[in-house]
Amino acid sequence: MRILGVDPGLANTGWSVVDVQGQRYRPVSYGVIKTPSGEETEKRIHSIVSEVVKQARETGCRLCGMEDVFFTKNISSAIPVAKVIGALTYALYDEGIEVRMFTPPQIKIAVVGVG
Repeated sequence: MRILGVDPGLANTGWSVVDVQGQRYRPVSYGVIKTPSGEETEKRIHSIVSEVVKQARETGCRLCGMEDVFFTKNISSAIPVAKVIGALTYALYDEGIEVRMFTPPQIKIAVVGVG
């Protein structure tokens, strides 16, 4: 199975594609989508979504694991990230790609074994 992983953000959105066969994982491709702070939020979100969907199409992903919104004190910094997550979720589902959300601690445990 080929899985797309997304770490959403308005300034920087990280993505990776991994092949999974049983307990074996093989990296396929990865990158970061950077958007300029001077651009309108809507244009930045559109750029992020377009690039992530392009990568998903080109690599044939059918499942996406995405980091959920995480904030501690400043909720206003979480709002743009939530907008990116919403736009990505809609676009990926529109492409027939299932999206599953994970908290940062869940991701850390899965990758390194401890939270």
